[in-house]
Amino acid sequence: MKEGPVHIFNEEALSKNQPIFIVEGEIDAMSIMETGKAEAIGLGSVANINIFMKALYKAKKARKDDFYPTLLIALDNDDAGNRAINKLTTQLNQVGVTNYVVQIARGSKDANEALVKDRAQFTKDIENTLKDPDNRLQGLLDYINRNEEVEAIPTGFSNLDQVLDGGLYEGLYGIGAISSLGKTTFVLQIADYIAQLDRKPVLYFTLEMGTYELMTKSISRITFENAQGEETLAQGTRSLLKGKWKQRYNKAQYANVMQSFKEYGDFYSNVIIHDGSEARPTIYDISKTVNSYVARTGNKPVVIIDYLQILKPTNERGTDKANVTTSVNEMKKIATRYHIPVIVISSFNRLNYNSPVSMEAFKESGDIEYSTDVLIGLQLSGVGQKDFDVNEAKKQTPREVEAVILKNRNGATGDTLHYAYYSMFNKFLDMDSLEEPERQPQEAQTQVDDEGRVFSSTKEYREYLGQE
Repeated sequence: MKEGPVHIFNEEALSKNQPIFIVEGEIDAMSIMETGKAEAIGLGSVANINIFMKALYKAKKARKDDFYPTLLIALDNDDAGNRAINKLTTQLNQVGVTNYVVQIARGSKDANEALVKDRAQFTKDIENTLKDPDNRLQGLLDYINRNEEVEAIPTGFSNLDQVLDGGLYEGLYGIGAISSLGKTTFVLQIADYIAQLDRKPVLYFTLEMGTYELMTKSISRITFENAQGEETLAQGTRSLLKGKWKQRYNKAQYANVMQSFKEYGDFYSNVIIHDGSEARPTIYDISKTVNSYVARTGNKPVVIIDYLQILKPTNERGTDKANVTTSVNEMKKIATRYHIPVIVISSFNRLNYNSPVSMEAFKESGDIEYSTDVLIGLQLSGVGQKDFDVNEAKKQTPREVEAVILKNRNGATGDTLHYAYYSMFNKFLDMDSLEEPERQPQEAQTQVDDEGRVFSSTKEYREYLGQE
């Protein structure tokens, strides 16, 4: 039995710059050391990560600038082990310690079981891991096996899905444009489509707009879709917030708004909005939130960050470009860690207002042009032509907006997609398809009564009315 204060088994191994396996149990650590090939540290429990980090800080302080261990993380193959791996790797990355998540007990529960089962094979696995911690060949085979069953996540825009081979895959997607061109609206429309039609969760990190502002934009768009060309029945965000539609001077308008609230109520919980408009997070805060969500729910979400330039710096003394580069690199790690799409919105400076979008427009955005798998620039139609006036172009209803595919790691680049943007109603229409599919109001389960009470189902609403 373990008695006395908690301690980390063989923590003194941190005093040398060498590869060190990090495992859960003391017996597992001794099993690795018994091969004579490497040192190992036993946490004793996945709950002891903070204690281990204190030991690491102590060793780092003692060795000053001469601290370069390589940590090979091989925790147990279970849910608790996976959650601990996410927590440990995040903290190690923040302090700049080289680390790899490795697999040395394939087909076994842990290192000790693997040693007992086949000592020679286990020793060989240790040697191979030391030579190639990334285990690239096995990783490639695992990656291929995973991708055989991976299906694209449609964006809701037929023209964009066609260019992206069906929709979104694992990777980092960058979408940039000048101010007030509809970047947030475009990405929010994708988020709502994923939440409503694909029934997949979306973690939306908003750093400029508040939660209710985003929600109102979504409902405004639904009122426009349900109006089916009768724009007098649709509501802009401002008219929704003012509540004049509640006066019922136009019964059709009132009915449309109520129907749209009901439809939104059926899927809005799939768009989990994290409001950072006041207390802006760093990219590491976002990474922790994603780690926690996946560990808590087991679901792998689409992640959206709106937007890049106003993330809180990871280093207050670093340059803007250096901080953005750090943030972009961590976004890429989030996408790779969970095999999910991560979408980041980027803003262009005023020098790009009268120029066609290009990779150059992203140059001030750190390494975004290098790290992204797909890079899309939104621009007003006609930009760059003689006598083009950006302000006049913005006044058009609808605005003619183009999405230029500047980079597509796994597909063609250079495509230009065409959209009609109804800014008042927060709606982008795909203009490349032969025709916009006719949209019928959805059969909503959520109910809203005349006083604004929200009921999660028709049954709950009827029970409230005493009809059941």
